[in-house]
Amino acid sequence: MSTNQTYTRELRDNLNYTATWLPNLKLSLGDVGVLSKYEFNYRTNLENLGIAFKEGKAGPAATYSYVSSDSVKRDVKLAGKAPIAGSVLADVDAGITFTFSREDAVVFLATGCTVRTIANQEPIKRAIVQAYDDGAWERDYVVVTELVSAASTTIIISEGSAGQFELQAKAGLNPTFEAINTEGNFSLVHEAHIGFNCLAAAGMTPLFRCLGLRIGWFREDVVTRDGLVSGEAPKAGATHVTVDEVEYDDYLDTVKS
Repeated sequence: MSTNQTYTRELRDNLNYTATWLPNLKLSLGDVGVLSKYEFNYRTNLENLGIAFKEGKAGPAATYSYVSSDSVKRDVKLAGKAPIAGSVLADVDAGITFTFSREDAVVFLATGCTVRTIANQEPIKRAIVQAYDDGAWERDYVVVTELVSAASTTIIISEGSAGQFELQAKAGLNPTFEAINTEGNFSLVHEAHIGFNCLAAAGMTPLFRCLGLRIGWFREDVVTRDGLVSGEAPKAGATHVTVDEVEYDDYLDTVKS
């Protein structure tokens, strides 16, 4: 599997969000695009399509973090302590060493995160179905309805099974994991077999959720919500169009796994 496929799937499974790739891709609420090969490809936005929306109130800032627990070892070194074997840190240095034991293992830290959402999404869903019926909405379009905006983001992805990423802390700093995301707190002194990294990058939108069309064929014994409202079950073979949360794996027909 590709790095972006492994990375986005792992964050989806553990944080329940779709991850942007490349991670510095800047998204906005209402962006419309397609999910192809584990990337969001921008096409237009709701405003251009004549679909109005309002943004809900953002909640308090939070930290989102994830480390591949089965394949990443994190060693925190305090000043005056002996470094681990193979480290380039000196005894007087403080720092953090990440050691990776498999390809595409992940370290993810996003601090100062605010979650922004489109409020009252039911009218948006109806407008999408109408736009699809009118030929203005492509079958594989999705729209960003929830967005995690981070003040600072660090992402490290290993390239092999013997990866190492070593950071030296500035003098006098307590080398905690979250302190990595303050610019200037750490400097990279050694890396090996690392496929991707960004350190304390500001202003990223690393996580999102989106809505898209689900078009399916329903069995005669299945009663949909529309059927319950109207009192009639859909006929066998009838096409049913709904709008629901979607993610990369809903569009596997565009990907060679």
